[in-house]
This record gives sequence, C-alpha cells and structure tokens, in this order.
Amino acid sequence: MMIRFWQQKQFKQYLERNWQRLYRLAYAWCHHPQTANDLLQETLSKTLREHHRFENDKALDVWLYKVMANCWRDQCRRQRDVVDLEHAELSSNANLETDQYQRELKMNIHKAMARLSMTHRQIITLVDLEELAYNEVADILDIPTGTVMSRLCRARKQLKEYLQESGFHSPGKNTTVRRIK
Repeated sequence: MMIRFWQQKQFKQYLERNWQRLYRLAYAWCHHPQTANDLLQETLSKTLREHHRFENDKALDVWLYKVMANCWRDQCRRQRDVVDLEHAELSSNANLETDQYQRELKMNIHKAMARLSMTHRQIITLVDLEELAYNEVADILDIPTGTVMSRLCRARKQLKEYLQESGFHSPGKNTTVRRIK
C-alpha cells in the first residue's frame, strides 16, 4: 500500500514533537544514553513503516509505547547485560545548596530505579512518569489490568524502600513516593 506524502510528513512531525518524551522513557528503562538512542531509533524505524494505521494521537502514543516495550524486551533478550548508570548534569539558576540537593536527589532516584526489576521499572515509568491509564499500560505490556495494578503497588513499595535505605531525606519532609493514580 502506497503511503501518501502528507500522511508520512504529518507522522514525522508528530515524532519530532514527541522525540524527547520518547527518549526520556527509553532512558528511564535502560539508564544509558547510547542504549536509549538505539532503542528509540529501532522503535521509530518500526513505527515509520506502519504509521498509516493510526489516526488519533492517543492511540498513537499507546502504540509507540507498545512498540518500544517490545523492542526493549528484544534488546534485553539479546544482551542479558546490566547497563551502568550514567548521570546527566542538572542546570539550575538556584543556589549551590539547592543544586547539590537536586543532584543528590536525582542520583538516589536513578540508583533506586536501577535496582528495580525491568518489569517494575516499566510499570512505574509508564504510569507515574508518562501518566498512562492502567488499561493502556496493560495493552502496551500485554498483561491484565489487575496485574498492572499489583505490579505498580509492589514497584512503588520497593522504590520507597530503596530510597529509604539510601538514607536520603528531603530537608524537613518525609521521604514518600508520590502517587499519581
């Protein structure tokens, strides 16, 4: 089937607008810039071939996440390696104390996320960071909605425990995992 030029152009513009969001998700799963780029490229390559099947942006988002989840699963099967954690620098106009706190917070969250199983990391990033509905996550990961909810509960509990183990607390506040859904 021949893809009309305007459809392909419209899809490419959609990908350009959402590239950073997709990269952020890929990076959250693998914690390595080059691996995230590779995952994103593989995802985009696969979706560019079949993009004409989708018309609304929400269905397209879920489909892109599902393709990325499948690509990541395939990549994990091929590698079976643990990827080292790399930290991106924060840029801020706030004072040095705030910058240091933010760097420590980011480092502890990255370490805690890296300790989670891939299953738990995917659930947390899709629900809490990407703010997808449970049924959308279930569709992306090909699991029942009830499984999404139970895994999310366990993932949040485990993340909270890891953050508490690190001994990192915000000044004057209790350390809690923010619940979005």
